[in-house]
Amino acid sequence: MRTLDSNDVDHICRMALAFSLDSVFAGLKQRQFAGVTAIFETLRGSEPRAHIECMVAEATGKDRERFPMMRAGQCLVELRHSKVALQAAVPVFHRKPDFAEAIADVLQSAVQCATRFYADFSVNLQARHEYLERYLKPGISDDEMIAAFQMWYPSASTKTSATGVYTPCRMQCRAEAYDKTNKTPCGTCEKGFSSSDKFSDGVLTLCCACGHPKILGYVVLDRKESPQVLINVLFTGFPSLPRYLVYDFSCGVVRCALVKLPWMLRDLSVVSDRFHVCNLTCSHFYIANSYGELDYKNTLVHEQRNAAIRKMEQILTGAGHYGYMALLCYHTSVRNSFAESWSMYQQNALADAEANAEALAQQAPSSTRQDQPGPSQLILPPSFDKCVLGHGKASSLHSVSRSTLR
Repeated sequence: MRTLDSNDVDHICRMALAFSLDSVFAGLKQRQFAGVTAIFETLRGSEPRAHIECMVAEATGKDRERFPMMRAGQCLVELRHSKVALQAAVPVFHRKPDFAEAIADVLQSAVQCATRFYADFSVNLQARHEYLERYLKPGISDDEMIAAFQMWYPSASTKTSATGVYTPCRMQCRAEAYDKTNKTPCGTCEKGFSSSDKFSDGVLTLCCACGHPKILGYVVLDRKESPQVLINVLFTGFPSLPRYLVYDFSCGVVRCALVKLPWMLRDLSVVSDRFHVCNLTCSHFYIANSYGELDYKNTLVHEQRNAAIRKMEQILTGAGHYGYMALLCYHTSVRNSFAESWSMYQQNALADAEANAEALAQQAPSSTRQDQPGPSQLILPPSFDKCVLGHGKASSLHSVSRSTLR
């Protein structure tokens, strides 16, 4: 290890500790089992350095979005901490062959542990769990899941004024997993869930992380904020769970899910936003920068949207129950309309720019410079949201936070 730089040693140790000591289900998903298996088999091969360098080159190359990638390369794109650790370790593989074998043992143990854990929820065992059988049938569509819920709970209210939940165009598809008295331990990281005796407990907002983010809904809290509240709204409102969930207390959500709903974590990664990441001290799995798919994604959408809600703080403080709900519904509709307008303007501007570029390319070489159209330009309005650095899909990334309203 003396031949490695101190930063390289840190990256390698972080990966080993994350897979060995932390909850491996937080960072390793079922879709990554084949890729991680290919990696540790390569580490045990005859020339681990050459093959690992090829995998890393595929995961970091400029053409990775143009051509389909191997499973190992795609796995390294998603698990950046593993990619960085392998990059740091390959220079000493030819001197210390046992080092590659040790890393392979760590990765193999992680895959075996996660495989055994999820094997408890295999098809032949689902019949023992009525809840899993009801909501986890293979191939069940969203409409069928909603219909099944309405059959089991025909008297369930759908009015926002009664439930305190506003998720436009989303019907409830599952029953809530946690009741109000649930107090599942959430770990050792600090997160203050303080309730107020003078005002209400606030609102939990859900946003997508698209280029022009929209508010997917909100929940008026009838008790102090907790991971259980977040899991309930995510579980009841989204038949297909997102691929990534951004929440400032991510490790608490994972620990609550492991106790009662561990199957949620098979494909869902919970990470902290880049503003609250300093509060996490338990694992590298909960840091957004550990996942390559979150590069240039706006993980602070919820804070930006809450900033607009805070401008109505004095109005909401004096509003009654009906006025409180009505104002939040109106605010959600207005903000989503603005976001949709910005998205359409950008798409039209990009289409015009592409058409101009194509027309310029088709011009005859003998054409005069004055007759040729100018270079394609994208002119944005003054109110364009320039703080967004990247684009995400609403089905793949959600940001959640509690507003500071009381």
